Amino acid sequence: MTHRPYNFRKPDRLAGTLEQRLTAWLRAASQLAAVKGARHFPFRIEITPHSLEITSPTEALARLSDALIGYRVALAGQPPTMLFVWPRPLVLALIAGLMGETPTALPEDRELSTVELALCEYLMQGLPAAALQETWTGKVPLKLTATELEPSPRWTRLFLQVEEVLQCTFTLRTSFGEQNWYWLAPYPALYELLNQAGEDEAARTSQDTLRKLEALVRELPIEVSVELGVVELPLAQAADLAEGDLLILNQRVSEPLTVRVDKQAKFRGWPGRVGSRQSLQIESLWE
Repeated sequence: MTHRPYNFRKPDRLAGTLEQRLTAWLRAASQLAAVKGARHFPFRIEITPHSLEITSPTEALARLSDALIGYRVALAGQPPTMLFVWPRPLVLALIAGLMGETPTALPEDRELSTVELALCEYLMQGLPAAALQETWTGKVPLKLTATELEPSPRWTRLFLQVEEVLQCTFTLRTSFGEQNWYWLAPYPALYELLNQAGEDEAARTSQDTLRKLEALVRELPIEVSVELGVVELPLAQAADLAEGDLLILNQRVSEPLTVRVDKQAKFRGWPGRVGSRQSLQIESLWE
């Protein structure tokens, strides 16, 4: 089975609500990550989702170069199943930004020092992990934790029991260039996660719709009429009625009047007056 990557720059019609929810989530997370970056770096960063691709772990990892650094990522209470993968020169430049520097170009690739590794873990947790979990729309909060370093992502054993992974590619732009970084996650697990979020969203939408419908119904005008009484007349007598004629109704003055809502008897009540207007006081429900 061949999977074609989804291009955010030239979007096609999405195959289903799963892709729609995922792309909306990634866009929101990218925007939030850029905002968070403005608090940490003395330079501006811009992050955009670039592509999505469902592929085998072997194929996805074979495309990676050796000049990359990764961090295993876990959902709350679970062992790590996902991976953040970043170009090492880009990580070095961002770490320099954390220390107040403003690089004009990407540094040469090299291994990170102990201090830089600590800052890298802080960066992975504070930027992509935090942005993804804060923009999550599921009912149950999402907790992502960058748990441990994966120094050679290309040779990771994280996906040995996984048949398909979803590779999310992001582009990070700064004053010193443009680089791609990746989020690799087991496709079945991510599918289940997004599907649950969709059910939560559908439930919230349904509840919102019911509330709006109820509010709308409450504002609909209905006819309420008060029945003074009824009398039966022969057609000939009814035809001879004239001004001043008196009709004796079957309603006793000692009995409450019938109140109809949309022509259906609903209440009983007593007539009265409020100021210069006639009124009716509800006594009981119609039985």
